[in-house]
Amino acid sequence: IELDFDDGIYVYEVEFVSGGYEYEYEIDAKTGRILNFEKEPIDD
Repeated sequence: IELDFDDGIYVYEVEFVSGGYEYEYEIDAKTGRILNFEKEPIDD
């Protein structure tokens, strides 16, 4: 988890792996709203 300043707002950037997929989220640090979400299969 990283706190970053993008486009004039603070966002949390979250990355994790679960169930054979890699997930990436960008979350507004003030409101908790999910701004962006990606889910990709992990290549073995």
